[in-house]
Amino acid sequence: MCGSDRCEECEYIECVVDGRKKDYECSFKCEFCDAMAGNDRKVTCIICGATGCSECIRPNTIDHKPVCPDCGFMCVSCGKTYTMQHMKSCDICHSHVCSICQSGPCHLCNKSTCGAHSFICAGCGQPTCKECVGGVDAVSGKKLCKNCLYKCKSCGSQVPEDSVVVCAECNAEVCPKCMKKCDKCGKIYCKDHIYQCNNCDNNICVNHGDVCPACGGHSCNEHFFRCDMCGIGYCNKCRPYENENICNLCDSLSPLKTSEAKEFLERLKEADITLRGLGNWSYSKGREVFIFYGKGMLANYIIVADKKTGKILKSTKIGLMDKMKKMFS
Repeated sequence: MCGSDRCEECEYIECVVDGRKKDYECSFKCEFCDAMAGNDRKVTCIICGATGCSECIRPNTIDHKPVCPDCGFMCVSCGKTYTMQHMKSCDICHSHVCSICQSGPCHLCNKSTCGAHSFICAGCGQPTCKECVGGVDAVSGKKLCKNCLYKCKSCGSQVPEDSVVVCAECNAEVCPKCMKKCDKCGKIYCKDHIYQCNNCDNNICVNHGDVCPACGGHSCNEHFFRCDMCGIGYCNKCRPYENENICNLCDSLSPLKTSEAKEFLERLKEADITLRGLGNWSYSKGREVFIFYGKGMLANYIIVADKKTGKILKSTKIGLMDKMKKMFS
């Protein structure tokens, strides 16, 4: 400060602002932080006239004039100092926030908050306080206000309410994580009413595909064929010969031996008297159906029965002429 020489025995202070050694005669005690600082760091508040160190009395960001902590405050968001007329208090943490950094009032409760306690809702795009947060969007990871939050009944995910759609088949509400669009018709379905074709991998709805009774897989209509023997439709993966409309079940009939198949056939005979006159049975078993082939004096029959319901889906009669053709072909 004064440049005078001092011996090591004479006392001195280290300025709280710059850390340099200064005499007591060239120093003062800041009335705000109670620390010692050099006179070259003494500042007077332009509003109340109080004196303090340059760390406590800072220039106002608007007009750059010095103000003390009693007349000016530091914004918790930007760290700049403003006079009281340019400051507001956060309604949640009560910290001082300048009018520039303060977010708009919460659109639900109208509270004014600092940046740490507010967010922009990913659903409606409105400023929302921390106390009105509803949850986090499972897709984008952004916060949602209480009014925009929707909890998916299928998967439990939290998503914006305006992103929810309705299944075209069952009218169930579907979130973006659960919904799928049919590649054939473009409609949106829930996971219970849309499948993936096991031939082309397209997403198909219940109206543009079906379940293959042989393998149990789903296939679109373009990849189904109708077996010339049993008359039932199957997916192309269950066609053993590319150029023939014969399913792999009809192509792999074997003598009736298993107790499960025998018991199933006996129940069919009880319901259909025609089957009682047939013998020399053979069968094959698919994921959804049984196929039985029985022989008679005048005609043979191919029976397709549903495994779940135990009912006959189709009964195809092979007459005498058909039998003669097979014998001489």
